[in-house]
Amino acid sequence: MYNHFTPVLMETGERFRRFWKLRPFDDRGILDVTQEGLVFRGGKHVMQMRSVQHIQLVRQPLKWSTYISVVLFQLSLYLIALLVAVLAGLSDILMIAQGLGFTLIIFGLGGVFLLILLDLNSKWILIDYSDDYGLQQRAYVADGSPWGNWDGSTKRMYQILNHSLAALR
Repeated sequence: MYNHFTPVLMETGERFRRFWKLRPFDDRGILDVTQEGLVFRGGKHVMQMRSVQHIQLVRQPLKWSTYISVVLFQLSLYLIALLVAVLAGLSDILMIAQGLGFTLIIFGLGGVFLLILLDLNSKWILIDYSDDYGLQQRAYVADGSPWGNWDGSTKRMYQILNHSLAALR
């Protein structure tokens, strides 16, 4: 049985739950199911996963650092607008800055809420395997297409991987 998945996003186990990361993946590449197991070939990594013990569909952890960054950016824009109005001594601009601040806060919180919803919907496939040295390793993969988590591609990928790996055992 041979299956080929492309594009695939890959995240190493130690990085998956890290608090500070701007991109939700480590590498982009191809995942193959062969008689020996799984092989990921990407721009940074080539991983041979010969002895896969377990796979599971999991949610992407919330990226709090991203949300905090968005809120701090919105707050800094508001403070700059307010400072310009105060230094110019213009009461009309001060009122505009206050209205702008309210708008930035609403859109900023709305943007954070949207990011949280996107992350809650994002699914990854957890792969527990042994490397060539017998050490337990963990990797996460997901469909790398633009709508991979919205159209259920990662879930279908999980089902195919689960079926393929069961046939290999």
